[in-house]
Amino acid sequence: MLRTILFLLATLPLAAQTSVTLSGTVTDATSGEQLAGVNVYLPTTTTGVQTNGYGFYSLTLPADSRRVVFSYLGYRSDTVRIGGDPDRLDIALQPAGEQLTTVEVTARNDAAARASAGVHQLDPRAVAVNPVLLGEKDVFKALQLLPGVANPREGFGGLFVRGGTPGQNLILLDGAPVYNAFHLFGFLSVFNSDALQGVTLYKGQYPARFGGRVSSVVDLRMKEGNRKEWHGRGGIGLLSSRLTLEGPIGKSEKVSVLLSGRRTYLDLLYTALSGEKDKLYFYDGNFKVNYHLDDRQQVFVSGYLGQDRFSFQDEYGGAEQTDGFDWGNRTLTVRYNRQLGERAFLNVTGIRTAFDFTVENEEVTRDRLYRVTYRSGIRDLGLQADLDYFLSNRHTLRAGASATDHDFTLITSAEVTDMEGGRADGADTVRALELTAYLEDEFTVSPRLTANYGLRFTRFTPRSGRSYAAAEPRLNLTYRLDDAWTATAGYAYTRQYLHLLSNSGPTLPTSLWVPASEDVRPQSGQLFSVGAAWSPDAEAWSVTGAVFYRLFNDIIGYTNGASFFLLDALNEPGQTNRIDVVDNLTSGHARAGGFELGGTYTGSRLRASLAYTLSRVDEQLDGVNDDDYYPAAQDRRHDLTLTARYDLRPNLLISANWTYGSGVPTSVPISEYGYNALPGFSNTGGRLADYEERNNYRMTAVHRLDVALRWRRSPKWGKAVWELGLYNAYSRANPFYVTTERGFRSSGRRLVQRALFPVVPSISYNFEF
Repeated sequence: MLRTILFLLATLPLAAQTSVTLSGTVTDATSGEQLAGVNVYLPTTTTGVQTNGYGFYSLTLPADSRRVVFSYLGYRSDTVRIGGDPDRLDIALQPAGEQLTTVEVTARNDAAARASAGVHQLDPRAVAVNPVLLGEKDVFKALQLLPGVANPREGFGGLFVRGGTPGQNLILLDGAPVYNAFHLFGFLSVFNSDALQGVTLYKGQYPARFGGRVSSVVDLRMKEGNRKEWHGRGGIGLLSSRLTLEGPIGKSEKVSVLLSGRRTYLDLLYTALSGEKDKLYFYDGNFKVNYHLDDRQQVFVSGYLGQDRFSFQDEYGGAEQTDGFDWGNRTLTVRYNRQLGERAFLNVTGIRTAFDFTVENEEVTRDRLYRVTYRSGIRDLGLQADLDYFLSNRHTLRAGASATDHDFTLITSAEVTDMEGGRADGADTVRALELTAYLEDEFTVSPRLTANYGLRFTRFTPRSGRSYAAAEPRLNLTYRLDDAWTATAGYAYTRQYLHLLSNSGPTLPTSLWVPASEDVRPQSGQLFSVGAAWSPDAEAWSVTGAVFYRLFNDIIGYTNGASFFLLDALNEPGQTNRIDVVDNLTSGHARAGGFELGGTYTGSRLRASLAYTLSRVDEQLDGVNDDDYYPAAQDRRHDLTLTARYDLRPNLLISANWTYGSGVPTSVPISEYGYNALPGFSNTGGRLADYEERNNYRMTAVHRLDVALRWRRSPKWGKAVWELGLYNAYSRANPFYVTTERGFRSSGRRLVQRALFPVVPSISYNFEF
């Protein structure tokens, strides 16, 4: 035994001499920004790693190795000769020129494999060539062009991923959750593409480091700010204008900053044309400060502020009425990261995020004030620590933990006061603590087989009431059959402690976040998927396919006829009424299954893609439709998208998207009756509809062609692009909603599908300097 121990001790120095660990950071040579996902490998073997989210890598290689290759899409590959016994090597890669502008932008060697596993990476610069409504570039509109991602309603920007709903998507901006990602009631996302560095969509079996939602993850990273020199970019369109500035502070190249802003001028145009003083606008702004303390540690501070405001005033019958809609997001992220030795990388992140939504109706007469307010909101304060450890070239370990304090505001109130009375307030708040911990391993089992597996632990504890806890296993396998074919398989169990409750009636697209409690169970999801990818030539064709099946448990919805816009009658001054949201809820299950097909072609002048999804989504809610399964609102059987871009000349290109989607289910009434909440006031009532069944009618199919022509110029001060676009080029009357014409089906009246957009031309001007 002693001889064995002495032999092992004697061979340790020899083992140490047979391999060395090389680590460092990979950055963009022109801006100094760190590059995530760069392939780092030995040219003579398949041994290699990828940089983490902050450009850090750690590669174990034989001691006699003399060359290392750094390869990244859109950049010139760099083969670096190493000499002596180095332990650190920082590399700056040169951009290769104009990016390939396809919806999916991933490393060439594994793009198809990742897509078949449900992971898509988007370069925000690729968004610029997609023709969209009024020329407003939008990363979420680009995500809708992917297989497995649908948008059931014409013109809206919501993401319905593999049968999930928008409230089941985790949307992160520099690690901070964004609870409402849209301006203009869903027509445009809140994310300015000019301020983004990258976007990654996980369609289901996402790694254990992500959690809190049961459908998908959209991970958005803001630019760090150019550390070399000042640059700017912006655009002027028919709907809004935007400007982004980034550059260094001082000459040390240690501090950089990014500032970005965007605002619509709907209100200015409306006031100029109508003379009214109604408010119709949105704005958003981003900032980021990046401070490199030294080569191994840095601090980031980033934030977002956005708001939508719509207010309308009118006078009639001696009364003044004001209707207002107001919602917005605020996020703040403070992050410190540090390289710990040659193999480890630590991130510590603090986040603050808030979302508020308010609908207010006010009517003033000579002696009374009537006000009804609907308000929901959520505020998070969180702390998270993440550790990446490059155990070897075959194992990359990730571990972390987080704590988040949730503060929910749930208000549905109305009040009547005389002019001398005070205001009654009906605010209800709920607070809860969410704790998480995870362990994840990226394991290269063999040159052909890679596994990402992990386990996530969660606990949700309201300040009063029942606590919930869960263990969430994740598994994703990738097997390379040969140089062209790759097979994937995955499973994920996910838990979500928040529910996004949408109004069941045909009113405004409102949202109310409801936490798990004694009466409301958290929702859970399971996803099973298998896929395959064929990529014989990374420069030309690639085809991906996947089959998925997922289950959602303990989803919630309104009971029949319920809505948080419906209040009981109020008659006395000083009286306030609130609806208990939980009393109007029911719960159930949902199931979704489908097939996805994707294809891309990249030629010298033509780039094209195809995305097709065949799926079915059913849900069941207790007390609804006799407790039977029925088609969910996001059930779109067929969804097809074709995109193409063709370079007519080096500075002139044309792009086009054609989309087709089966009609989606909706609820139509069989009768209705009127009510008046406050007799004596002119506009405090409405009409209530009686529905035979939920989602008892399916609208007609939608299809649309969008085209754009881009002309690029290169003046001395930078770059300029003029763009002409046509949205819905052949003016298809795609249904937006269904209404009735002078009655209902029981009296022989017909249903009418209302369209929203005919052909819409646009012109925009974009610039860089």
